[in-house]
Amino acid sequence: MKQRIFLTVFLLLMATASSPAMAQITITLDRAVINGQDITESRLIVVQPGEPLSGYLEVTVNSGEPVGTTVPVAATPNWWWDGYSTNAGTYTPISPGAPQGTQTYRYDLPADLWAPYFPAGAIYYIGVFAGVAEDEAHLMSCDKSNGQYVWDTYPQGETNALDVSNWSNVYWDQAVSGGGSVQGFKFCSGTVCGPGSYGGAAIMVQIASAQVEKELSLPPAADTFISSSNRRYWDYRSPYPTYEKYANYGSSSGLAIVRGKFGMFGSFSDWRGSLIRFDLSEVPPNATIEEANLCLYQYMVWGEQVSVHRMRKDWKELEASWYEPYKGGELWWGGWTNGQNYERTASDLKSVTKEGWFCWNVKEDVKIFVNNAEENFGWFLKSAATTGSDETTVAFYSKNMRQDNLKPYLYVRYTVSGSGPIGFPR
Repeated sequence: MKQRIFLTVFLLLMATASSPAMAQITITLDRAVINGQDITESRLIVVQPGEPLSGYLEVTVNSGEPVGTTVPVAATPNWWWDGYSTNAGTYTPISPGAPQGTQTYRYDLPADLWAPYFPAGAIYYIGVFAGVAEDEAHLMSCDKSNGQYVWDTYPQGETNALDVSNWSNVYWDQAVSGGGSVQGFKFCSGTVCGPGSYGGAAIMVQIASAQVEKELSLPPAADTFISSSNRRYWDYRSPYPTYEKYANYGSSSGLAIVRGKFGMFGSFSDWRGSLIRFDLSEVPPNATIEEANLCLYQYMVWGEQVSVHRMRKDWKELEASWYEPYKGGELWWGGWTNGQNYERTASDLKSVTKEGWFCWNVKEDVKIFVNNAEENFGWFLKSAATTGSDETTVAFYSKNMRQDNLKPYLYVRYTVSGSGPIGFPR
């Protein structure tokens, strides 16, 4: 075979070699099911190297050839398997002659067919085809020797033409496109050769990459901060004052963290913490998470050691407060000191000391979120201090910041085995 290897199941009808401009035979792919997948619309299936293949193609052949014209129908993958040394062993006769008008056919893949083992990302074709020829063998190969049609990889002389299974992807892709015809290939009848015209329909099979690596920088789906303070707070959305611990800051452009006042019972008052969550639906469940970092930009002059904790309860961006996760929800004010609202063990912690970007390692949390989407409640960022009072504020820009390059983001790098398609050139 040539350097580019293709797997092809396609149905083609061959018109006369002397009139390629107007295809007299066209083919419509009615249905394609390979390994249990209906790929009629996509005409593409991604498989593992050496994976057994089963299924069928259903097509409709529309022949405008005169009554009595021989229009054989046949099918073939375009690679060898199971010890076959020539293309003659790979094709399957379907009909010695399609009638004028329309006729439906079904091609069942050979029982012992499996995908090639290499190269990763390569595209092969499988096809059923038909056209004006002496018989199915002539349809598959134009090379004739001692009265018999023979199959070879490369043409041996000026009068020889490539076997259908050795066509370049230029012709296979015409069949895949759904246009119903393939034109411009070399077709020979006896010692006379010229441009050929086929009707055709085809599917593609891509060999999966052993491993594909991808990177994502995701914007927040929701973020806000909460305050435990009893200080008065004027909310522009209400004519009446409230207390900070009942207020929602989901529309703020900042995410505040304050250690607060350390009390005699070993707890803090007047503290602030931030909530943030990301949509991870772009990461497939079978992905291997290689790296995941939660990154925020700090714009204040004060510093604090900040820890990140995986949230255990759901909340709403424009309703969450220290008092409740959302309007009408179960009150959660008591869960901030006993670890009910978040995992007490920090996912990571960083010393935030100046203005600039800071990132926390949340790889293990992202693994949980990707495989259990119903548990993706995001993270709680708080002071990691366990003693001492500090009422200065560490603040990060939120998703409401106008400058996109200063908004929080979640960086995720992951790999997927056998993901395809990966755009390997055919």
